[in-house]
Amino acid sequence: MDESNNSTPQSVPSQPTAQPYTKWIIIGVLVLVGLYGIQSMFFSPERMIERAMEAGTGGEYDIDVERNGNVTYTGEDGESVSVAAGEDVKLPDNWPDSLPVMRDAKITYAGTVNTTEDTTGLMLSYSVGRTPADMISYYKEQFGANGWKTEAVSETPGATMISATHEDGSTVGVYVVPEGSGAAITLTAELTK
Repeated sequence: MDESNNSTPQSVPSQPTAQPYTKWIIIGVLVLVGLYGIQSMFFSPERMIERAMEAGTGGEYDIDVERNGNVTYTGEDGESVSVAAGEDVKLPDNWPDSLPVMRDAKITYAGTVNTTEDTTGLMLSYSVGRTPADMISYYKEQFGANGWKTEAVSETPGATMISATHEDGSTVGVYVVPEGSGAAITLTAELTK
């Protein structure tokens, strides 16, 4: 007789088994990481716009979208367009001291166009708690004190436009409209470099 068949089974220590869902969590994480990598390489909005612009013009572009919403487009020739809009917009770094902006201005839009030409384009929109008449007087006074010459003041129902030229050849247009108990101002300037 074979005694090995009659012996009592010995207990085999159990090995820890992975929870059934652990495998799926690991697979899910790997899939998400892979999709994120693919998305950032091929499907990012920045890259999609770059490709569309490149296809339409034949040039190369770089688009940078910051977390605060600011967007900068740069072309292969060095020209760039920067746009900031929203609640926390700051005056652009290249804004000239000779072009006045009220200290209590709530800036809602700032745009800069840097070209390889001899000019830079700037646009700024802001609101203040002063009347349109106060703002028109302010700009006429500030222009005279900062080397600008007021060329024309055009009034239409609900809006006033002031145009001025600077002694260096730069030009600016200031558009003033009523906004609540204050005024909304848009400045558009072409500055010589």
